[in-house]
Amino acid sequence: ARAILVDGTLYLDDCPTRYGSAPFCETMALPSYSLAKTLYVGLTLPVLASEFEADPYELLVSHYFPDEVAAAPGDWEGVTLGHLVDMSTGHYRIASQADDYMGNFFIDYSLSGRLESSLLYPYQEPPGQRTVYLTPNYQVAAALMDAYLVEVDSPITDSFEYAVDRIYRPAGLPP
Repeated sequence: ARAILVDGTLYLDDCPTRYGSAPFCETMALPSYSLAKTLYVGLTLPVLASEFEADPYELLVSHYFPDEVAAAPGDWEGVTLGHLVDMSTGHYRIASQADDYMGNFFIDYSLSGRLESSLLYPYQEPPGQRTVYLTPNYQVAAALMDAYLVEVDSPITDSFEYAVDRIYRPAGLPP
């Protein structure tokens, strides 16, 4: 789908599908998976940085999830929220970005299950050395932001609700 917004008017191109153009492009729901998670974490972190004392990019995974890290393979001690966000944790199976192993990530939707699956990737190198795209890194990042909001006694302790309250709603974005 392609469009451009000019002076309040949205100009839409055709919305191609495998069966031809969609007839009502303006109401077509489009999934945004990677875009959504990237915007959520990428926009929320700078707001956290501006509102609280600590640099959220330097928050350690091992500090917020000591039990989960202790049960995970490899060394997570030096991995920060910044490493999760730029996907340079040093934990992966295949460095070519073709790592499709996700454990039970899409089966167990509980936070503990998601964290367990997310931390299963083996240690390969020190954090900050290589970017390897792994969706689960953002699950850990979101959970870490939630834990940080609890730690600093924020009135909002869910990082997504925090993003809605501090970013999306003030920007006038619809639900």
